[in-house]
Amino acid sequence: MVSPKITNIKQLNGKTVAISDASGNSTLLFRELLSKNGVAVDTVQMRALGEPSVRFGALLAGTVDATMITIGNARIAQAKGFRILLYSGDYVSSLSANLETSDDKIQGAPDDVYKVVKATLKGQMFYHRNPNEAAKFIMEVLRINDFNEAKEIWRERDKQASDLAKIGRASEEVMTTNIERVRDQLRGVGATSRIKGPVTLDQVYDFTFVKKAYDEIRASKWDPMRYEYSKR
Repeated sequence: MVSPKITNIKQLNGKTVAISDASGNSTLLFRELLSKNGVAVDTVQMRALGEPSVRFGALLAGTVDATMITIGNARIAQAKGFRILLYSGDYVSSLSANLETSDDKIQGAPDDVYKVVKATLKGQMFYHRNPNEAAKFIMEVLRINDFNEAKEIWRERDKQASDLAKIGRASEEVMTTNIERVRDQLRGVGATSRIKGPVTLDQVYDFTFVKKAYDEIRASKWDPMRYEYSKR
């Protein structure tokens, strides 16, 4: 998201961009975004401002020229005259909304892990396959009253997700890239010694639970269109 005076990414040369922190995931994505669009990273002045709400406020106040924000806030800024310059997902891939646990938990309580994974997957499928009800959820979370605006936000988010992501998985390419980003983050804070030697995908990711859950959900003919979203 950029100020109205910026019309293309190369104009970020010499401009001030609000980032979360020096080595956060969104910062690494932003660096990749610049590189893939021919902008030298060291020509952009990055200011670590922390939380998205703070960065968003700095953009609206004009103290920074650009920042990466969610589509919900982007729409608000757009209505105030700011410009959505580009979508990072068109250039770089990332994993988000990960469900994580320890090896000890997987080994000691696999049934509990499976129940959580299956319930989470149902929520994921409900969100992507029942747009009208998902829009109600978006309205509540983002505190907006316009259903059509919420539906447009849903379309943007749905477009961002790959087919694999919609069923709780990720491609090998995305998983490998994510591991490399973590390495970059550790280098950024001087903690590279915590990872020794090569890291294989199966050391980090385990999709056996979600694959089993997806097969069971399909076999049961569970239909997300039969359900409605309501605030509890």
